Amino acid sequence: MPLRTIAACLVFVMSSMAATADDEAARAGDAFFENKIRPVLVERCFKCHAGEKSEGKLWLDRREFVLRGGQSGRVVVPGDPGKSLLIRAIRRVDKDSQMPPDDANKLTDDEIQNFVAWVKMGLPFPEGAGAPAITPVNDLAKARRYWSLQPPRNSKHPRVE
Repeated sequence: MPLRTIAACLVFVMSSMAATADDEAARAGDAFFENKIRPVLVERCFKCHAGEKSEGKLWLDRREFVLRGGQSGRVVVPGDPGKSLLIRAIRRVDKDSQMPPDDANKLTDDEIQNFVAWVKMGLPFPEGAGAPAITPVNDLAKARRYWSLQPPRNSKHPRVE
């Protein structure tokens, strides 16, 4: 077998392995977001920062909105939690920008660490371009009853004559 063919095969195999590793990292980031970040956003953030509501002109229901920021400017610097206003706000560092604003709803230390990890990962947000924005949910119990989240059931069909 000519050396050129062997080299081409090696390049193909190595690029396939790199693509697989990238895919696995993306899936891990998406799973982290879905399990650790999205539930907190839905429960604590979307009532003021999603859908038609945008306190401080900041929407958190799509990645491009998070990256764009709001009235205070950029809120997240992917890969750098130290420069991210979102992290400062959820850590409640500045008296004027503590999020969520009420003490009863503040994030736990674990939730804050998850957001720090999310920013370090580069802000994985498994929503494709053009996908519908996440619907803000003010009543989590109501969201869990939504038809698409229910297990399939047998139903009686109407009798046709």
